[in-house]
Amino acid sequence: AARALGLIQERASVSTLIPALRDASAVVRREAAFALGLMGDSTASPALALRWERERDLAAREAILGALGTIGAHGSAPTISRALSAKLLPERWAAALAAARLRDRALTSPLSAHADEPRPEMRWRVAYALGRIGDKGGADALRKLARDPSEIVRYHAARSLGDVGDSQSVALLTSLLKDRAWRVRVNAIYALGAVGARDAV
Repeated sequence: AARALGLIQERASVSTLIPALRDASAVVRREAAFALGLMGDSTASPALALRWERERDLAAREAILGALGTIGAHGSAPTISRALSAKLLPERWAAALAAARLRDRALTSPLSAHADEPRPEMRWRVAYALGRIGDKGGADALRKLARDPSEIVRYHAARSLGDVGDSQSVALLTSLLKDRAWRVRVNAIYALGAVGARDAV
């Protein structure tokens, strides 16, 4: 029922869904968070952030982070920043994708701090999120990620260097034109064009 309310997207349903975040059932809490994200009403963000602090169910915590990112209220950045350092990997991954949706520059530094995460699943999400935010403050982390041993990390980092407009990365991006992975080479071409270095291609 909670998901259906989210799909209907009637503003009046927000007042029904917020109490459902405290339901005894973790499934109901998760569906309520998902539905609030679908509705995109920023008035739900404080309740979602508060519920994340208290929530113990992993799937519900992930759903809350997804909703905060989708709604896009800038007051959500502190919650997402804390979630980037959560104990469980899936929650950190969800936080990075929420940061990508939120696009708040306050998350550039917290994301950059995770460029050395041991798992590539987190590193590519960091690279993707930094590009979506578009803050040149994330360029140093992206240059590091563009040299990553993982293809998917290099793929996202190359694209993101173009999205942040980092003209200091021209030499690095030019070297990626010889990357063994064609997807990385394609994104390097895009990035070189984005930073005004089309002659390097």
